[in-house]
Amino acid sequence: MNLLKLSEKEKIITKNILNNVIESLIINYNQLYLYDKNIYKKKTGENIGQWGYYITNNLYELMYELQKNNINKVFDLGAGVGHLIMLLNSFGFKVRGIEIEQELVNRSKLLTNRIKLNDVFNLTQNDMNKNEALYYWDLFYDKILIEKFIKHLETIMIKDQLIVFKRGTIKKYLLNSKFFKLVSTDSEIPSIYIMRKL
Repeated sequence: MNLLKLSEKEKIITKNILNNVIESLIINYNQLYLYDKNIYKKKTGENIGQWGYYITNNLYELMYELQKNNINKVFDLGAGVGHLIMLLNSFGFKVRGIEIEQELVNRSKLLTNRIKLNDVFNLTQNDMNKNEALYYWDLFYDKILIEKFIKHLETIMIKDQLIVFKRGTIKKYLLNSKFFKLVSTDSEIPSIYIMRKL
């Protein structure tokens, strides 16, 4: 599906279809993939249903930006149970991911076999693929951890490799980093940023 060639009417229809798919997925996610609401809420202050909604919401916008920037391969940092990976792969993208929680990795096997148990801080440059854009969704809320994460990215990312992220806690740190450059400032999707490693 090439979102760049859709008419305005086709865009509306496609968004509605995706929203229905996401709604169904989240209902199933809450029923089948709930692992421990108390642990998750303690970590984030949100319930796990909100988490599923936030990550898969705006799927159309994410796919649009990936296509616009000719991104086909994606490495999801913090993939959870893999619902985003499953959705993107079903639309022709090649996506793999890592997840730090063993229970989520176990449950992800119901959806995909493309998630490995790992911590983002254990990743090295050998784990990177220049043709694979990193995808980040607010893993950290603590300033110290965010700064540590940015410095880690500066070390392991390959020159010209891209990172895709939704606006959030990491935004100002990456925009202020001398190691990254914003790929596009005229994005039609202001909530999604793509930066290139210099």
